[in-house]
Amino acid sequence: MRLADASFVRPAEIESFIENTIRVARTGGDVAIFLPSAGSFGEIFSLLWEALFNEDLTDHGAAVETLIADLPTVSHVEELAKRYDMVNVNTQMATELFEYENGAEFIESPLVADFLMPVWLETLDENEKERVVKQLAQLIDAEEASLTFRFSVKATLLTGEKG
Repeated sequence: MRLADASFVRPAEIESFIENTIRVARTGGDVAIFLPSAGSFGEIFSLLWEALFNEDLTDHGAAVETLIADLPTVSHVEELAKRYDMVNVNTQMATELFEYENGAEFIESPLVADFLMPVWLETLDENEKERVVKQLAQLIDAEEASLTFRFSVKATLLTGEKG
């Protein structure tokens, strides 16, 4: 079985990732690919827009729209698998929740600090990034008050066989 985790693959590179995963599998071999799909991170993206607005950086709002639009739909992932010679394609989805005590814990978590924010805020300069991250933490704390902050990832498992 060829198992591939695309959790940290940029959405723009998903097609290539799926193609290469299928390509290196043996003919008739099982293939499984795990990835986040459309609908993921919605709680963060809405707060990110608000943070950009509050920091007078609305000209970067299109970048957030791109982040949302670039996440692949399940049907698109299935189409890609079939295009690259995968048969008996099946998908299973589950919602995974990530929970943080407050805005600071969210911002400082390795997943957010080391992976998500650098990609999501790549159109900003360092000063703007610092302002937006600080604003995002404040918005989380203000919105969630005494509750924890949760965001969801629509986890998709794509399985099939190389034709």
